[in-house]
Amino acid sequence: HSSLKNIFGSSRIWRLSFIYLTLVTGLYGIGFWMPTIIKSFSNILTNTQVGLITMIPYIFGGIAMVWWARRSDRTGERKMHAAIPPLVGAIGLMGCGLTTDPILSIIMMSVATVGIYSIFGPFWAIPSLFLTELEAAVGIALISSIGNLGGFIGPYVIGYVQDSTGSVEMGLYFISIVLFICFLLVFTIKKGLVTSASVQQQSKNLNIR
Repeated sequence: HSSLKNIFGSSRIWRLSFIYLTLVTGLYGIGFWMPTIIKSFSNILTNTQVGLITMIPYIFGGIAMVWWARRSDRTGERKMHAAIPPLVGAIGLMGCGLTTDPILSIIMMSVATVGIYSIFGPFWAIPSLFLTELEAAVGIALISSIGNLGGFIGPYVIGYVQDSTGSVEMGLYFISIVLFICFLLVFTIKKGLVTSASVQQQSKNLNIR
């Protein structure tokens, strides 16, 4: 009961929940509509060609996600490693909406995917820095539950915008703004919250000595 009270009364948990909400909104928004966006580049593309082209951003996103997470672990830094990716994703989506060149669009979409996927490693390392073992299960579940609502918001908004305007550009701008909000929410986290657990333990050991 004490753990539940601490979790639901923790401003840090709610902040992380809304951060994850904005992240998942961008993740599913771009992921759900990427084939449609690529299909709009040319009427001569087959479904197989669209599928193969769709692989490109995810290849870069997968590589970047692993490299960025390992870099965060190596340096012990979490805040900026979690803040920079959504900003990169926002820039990529904004650029994708502004350009009509197919090649440049794929490049910007790859940039957006790199940004969206690179935040996952550093982000999920943050809750364990201040949650106890008893609180972690409930805290992470709450973050996931609220965040996964973005799986509805992102695709729905882009679909609604496409039906209303006949294009997905405004939907991409919306997702870009959401990711920029994600950046601001992470960037304004107090530094003490995202200090590496190993660094905190070293500080405790020094204090004991």
